[in-house]
Amino acid sequence: MVTGNTFFDDTIPLGINATQSLDDSNVFTVASTTASKYNGVIVQGCGQVTSTTQWLVTKAPLVIGDPVTACNYLTVQGGGHLTLGPDVVLKFFTDGSAGVSIGGLLTIDATDWLTCITDDRLNHSCSW
Repeated sequence: MVTGNTFFDDTIPLGINATQSLDDSNVFTVASTTASKYNGVIVQGCGQVTSTTQWLVTKAPLVIGDPVTACNYLTVQGGGHLTLGPDVVLKFFTDGSAGVSIGGLLTIDATDWLTCITDDRLNHSCSW
């Protein structure tokens, strides 16, 4: 679990793999310093959740996919369990997706947002 870190003055503050848990104690901006160019947590590669994983971060969106490799999906495999905490924002690149295989479990809170990479106001104004 990634906890208690401060990320700022980067191009992208943090990249994780799909099985890395992340809590809400991390900070993505610091007063009087340079903010990161793209404020978000990149979930790298073609994500395969195969174990119990929790994404609880609310201070920056989680971005599914990698524009360089064009891996833009997330799959919760059989035996895997991905839990999104309250107020989590999951953003997808064009043609991105999330799926759950037989025996997998995805727990989403009613206050979570699943939207496109360009939706910075969380109003689902995506133009694919």
